[in-house]
Amino acid sequence: MKQKYYQRILDAIPEGRENAITQSELAELFCVPERDIRRAIQDARKDGFLILSSTHDGYYYSNRVEDVSESYRLLQSHIRSLKISIRPAKRFLQEHKEEAKHEHA
Repeated sequence: MKQKYYQRILDAIPEGRENAITQSELAELFCVPERDIRRAIQDARKDGFLILSSTHDGYYYSNRVEDVSESYRLLQSHIRSLKISIRPAKRFLQEHKEEAKHEHA
């Protein structure tokens, strides 16, 4: 279920990078934890909203190709970093596949 302030958060995100709002500013504005803001943004993106972000400026809407491209590159970088971060767990699980079979039997 979406947070009760989902639409209000979407409405608070400004147009244009120069007007971007940070996660902490949104959290303060709505008196909610930053993780709730992250979830709302994630849900909105899953719902098809083109919410852009930059490392330093925060969240914003834009139809400029340069802005979308930069935000896309940032998200791709996060994906690559996560893939690298899960490698040790994946390797461990592959090495202990037989143990896992016995534990679940």
